[in-house]
Amino acid sequence: SQPHEYGNYYAWGETKPKLSYTWSNYKYNPSGDGKTFTKYSSASTLELSDDAARQNWGGTWRTPSRDEWKTLCYGNYDWTWTDNYNGSGVPGMIVTSKVSGYVGNSIFLPAAGYYNEKGLQISYKNGNYWYNENSEGVTEGLYDQAGYLSFNSTMSPATNYAAWLYKGHSVRAVSD
Repeated sequence: SQPHEYGNYYAWGETKPKLSYTWSNYKYNPSGDGKTFTKYSSASTLELSDDAARQNWGGTWRTPSRDEWKTLCYGNYDWTWTDNYNGSGVPGMIVTSKVSGYVGNSIFLPAAGYYNEKGLQISYKNGNYWYNENSEGVTEGLYDQAGYLSFNSTMSPATNYAAWLYKGHSVRAVSD
């Protein structure tokens, strides 16, 4: 409910947060082996029924595409690291528009880390935000992974990363 709050973490294609994030409890891998999937076993875009943003916020909210994240990363925007967003104590990136008509508008992306089988991983002040495509666009033939935006306190944001589908990452919803 506040810009600096982390929000929930989601496995890719799942719409509810969980207590742990492993292959054995990933919705579309009932064998728990990370190799056999009941859905999204080829190059795919999230269906809206599996989109955490749409299912939790409704309306026209959805998980951004890789191209939308790339526009934000490599377009006409300034990315500024802060260790203490608006006095909240939360580190992350402030993304400020330089686009005509939107100059000065900004969003905050908390460095919320991610979940894996060992729990919350936040030691590098990192932010990891899913996009709505599995990793075919990043690594050909690897459908057990999905793409995400990544940044940390010393690294510029980039969209050429892929993570195992079961990991719990943040979702920064966009609306059509």
